[in-house]
Amino acid sequence: MYGLVIVLVRSGIYPQARTSSVAVLVANQIILQNVSGLLQSLFNRNHNFYYGPLLTLFSQAVFLVGVIAYSIDYTKSLDLILLSNIQLVVSMIPMLYLAFKETEDWTAIQQKDLYLSSILKNIRRSIGFGLPILLAGLLFLGFQHIDKLLIAGLYPARQFGFYAFAATLLNVCLTVIFSVANFMMQTIAPYRSTVEIFYNKAVFFILLLITPLLFSVVFLQLLMPRFLPNYLESVVYIRYLAGFIGPYVLVQLIQFSVFKLLNKQRLFLTLAVIFFVLSLSVEYILAKSQVPLTVIALSSALMAYGWFAAGDWLLCRIKPECKPKQKKRYLFMFATICLYLLINLF
Repeated sequence: MYGLVIVLVRSGIYPQARTSSVAVLVANQIILQNVSGLLQSLFNRNHNFYYGPLLTLFSQAVFLVGVIAYSIDYTKSLDLILLSNIQLVVSMIPMLYLAFKETEDWTAIQQKDLYLSSILKNIRRSIGFGLPILLAGLLFLGFQHIDKLLIAGLYPARQFGFYAFAATLLNVCLTVIFSVANFMMQTIAPYRSTVEIFYNKAVFFILLLITPLLFSVVFLQLLMPRFLPNYLESVVYIRYLAGFIGPYVLVQLIQFSVFKLLNKQRLFLTLAVIFFVLSLSVEYILAKSQVPLTVIALSSALMAYGWFAAGDWLLCRIKPECKPKQKKRYLFMFATICLYLLINLF
């Protein structure tokens, strides 16, 4: 996987990262982020939810110190990718130590566990259950970043930079989702027979939460001139991209957890593939047509809402108990979309 990442990075998918040193640093970052996510899943399973946030804050402080040192000419040998690698490593070391402490009480491997038949049986069972979940997780990452990959080589670097900055700010909100999603199934597993109650309450809560989120983005543009005056051109992209967060949370955090709980992750993966291909095609056509980047951001948000609506329909087919409030969920979703469009188009 490490070698594949380096080959992909050097292939030109990132025009800025064709040199071998940059490719290795990007590969390091991708691998470290995935290992970090794996360790965080271990902590969440043991209900040590505070490990991740504390170590993340620590690594962010290290990154901030590095940026300050660079800005005051203390060291000019750092670049952002190398500093990001350092940031990940300083959080990984204590995570590995804590993970080792967590596994000290685990049951030791028995001799029968090492038999080829046992290994093959466990691998087959793990792949059958886990591979659709893993692939769906990769598609979620694709939905987060595919727009930036498409426009990187098709739009001026300055315009792409402001768009990428806006997306990075909003990704801070999305990082919370990954931490919560890792233990969501454990929380709702005891309510398997009444999962529709959890689903309805969670969907309505998220849809209502989107409203203050959209208005907070409007207020953000009042603060940008004071705190980030060099990135004022990113404000319009922040407003448009903010519409993506709500439906993305609904799909990844709520729907995906329910599908896994019902052991229907393969159906969810099929739906995810359909919408990923559809979204990729639409955004590629738009990018090739050189439409304004706000249109691409708008299409990402609307496609995410479409994915949620299709997933809701499929879920009602699998579990009819979810159907009585389906129209109400769609009505709330439509009202949220209208609010999003009003804030950005008028």
